[in-house]
Amino acid sequence: MQNTIDLGIFQETSREIAGLAIASPEGITTNHSDGFLHLQLRFPNGIFSHETALYLHGLLSCQPDQFVMTFVGKTRTPDMDHPGFQENFVKREKHPVGVTERRTASGSIIRVYNMERAVLDVIRSKRNRIDADMILEALQRYAYRKDRNIPRLLQYARILNMEPLFRQVLAPILAGNLPS
Repeated sequence: MQNTIDLGIFQETSREIAGLAIASPEGITTNHSDGFLHLQLRFPNGIFSHETALYLHGLLSCQPDQFVMTFVGKTRTPDMDHPGFQENFVKREKHPVGVTERRTASGSIIRVYNMERAVLDVIRSKRNRIDADMILEALQRYAYRKDRNIPRLLQYARILNMEPLFRQVLAPILAGNLPS
């Protein structure tokens, strides 16, 4: 994600967030070098998801290469066409499942899917674009977390029509790491 900030993608300040930009002799800088906040303001209906959510919850050791957000429907806008940004679309009734708020390193509050939803999202899309080692790292870290919520994970798997995939992929990993 640092590469996308270096490329200046998040330096492009739209009217909605003009107050975040400060002019200086060196050029335009932002008083929030927070790409998460910039994207949340630019796409207020988006929710940080997939590997971005895993990273924000500490389930990945490295920042992913791109910011990932999930939206309702399949309506794309030209604003979404940036390297370093990936959009996903879901049905309206599945969009709010697992939404929480999280504070970024710079102190901004953003909307992000909780750990359980993020884990399910990456498992569902693993064949599309997410590195298998990244998925394994996230699953192992989740399995050892004291704040994991297995009943919630199963509930979300049912809501998202992923129960068979949950039982095939996640159950064996979690079975070896559940407290006795």
